[in-house]
Amino acid sequence: MVRSLPSTLAGAIGVVKKGDVLEGEPRHGWLLLDYQFSIDRLENGEGRWVLMDGKDLGLGVLLRVQLPTPIVTKMYANALQLSFDRDVSAYQLEVEPEIGEKFDLRCCEGKSMLVHGLHSDCHVRLRYTLDKDIGPHGEWEAAETTFVPDWEETPMDHVWTY
Repeated sequence: MVRSLPSTLAGAIGVVKKGDVLEGEPRHGWLLLDYQFSIDRLENGEGRWVLMDGKDLGLGVLLRVQLPTPIVTKMYANALQLSFDRDVSAYQLEVEPEIGEKFDLRCCEGKSMLVHGLHSDCHVRLRYTLDKDIGPHGEWEAAETTFVPDWEETPMDHVWTY
């Protein structure tokens, strides 16, 4: 139910169906859809509010955070470049390489970041999370670092001197 004020007693002004994707700003257990409105407009009931958690009413969790999927834009021998179309600085990135230990990174501000410390020709799974231990977690994205052959020693039997 969409309400004009953050209260179950406020008038209903719309309906949210299961599967609808909403964008807004969480405020004290409610999702404010019109977060750009002034405080005066919100206090006058011009905003749209959706209850996020109905446990106290016997309804359970009504909304859950939907995290984006990492977008890999470049693959290197020992790193992956991720690009963002929105701010992900509040997230952590979980990195699960096929070779080596799993690790977590705090996402940076900006439009891209590099994930270093990977092995060449390695399958890697990546996902965003708000808290790595309790979630919520985004969907996994699979990627692979570029193959770079190992260095080969050149035999010294054909070295020429002047």
